[in-house]
Amino acid sequence: MNQRIDGDGNIQVGHFVGDLTISQPDAVDPSNPNMAPCPACGNYGYWRIEECRRCGFPILKFVLDKENEYRRKEMSTKGVIAIVIGAALMAMTSLSWIPDSWKGQCTIFGLVALFIGFAILSAADKVR
Repeated sequence: MNQRIDGDGNIQVGHFVGDLTISQPDAVDPSNPNMAPCPACGNYGYWRIEECRRCGFPILKFVLDKENEYRRKEMSTKGVIAIVIGAALMAMTSLSWIPDSWKGQCTIFGLVALFIGFAILSAADKVR
């Protein structure tokens, strides 16, 4: 088989003897943790590549945005839980059936939990 390929100022001439077989690439294994479908076109590729090779969708940016969204949500949940615990401990100091010896500790732990909760919420806002 003779061939001549012209294009972009490039001329390639060659000679091939025998059958030319162009095979499909190996099938993508969906169980491979490094492979993920493109959110735009569904083509499987490595999830850490910049763009989908088929449609050009920015996969890496999309994945990092999703990871950050998950982190923000997780941190916000933990911050709210700490604030609720802190508020509950602070409210316990006003109950009459709580021993006086516990009220000081409830106040200290309540303030610490409130501080930690607000610090976590503040950090969650800064996750990019």
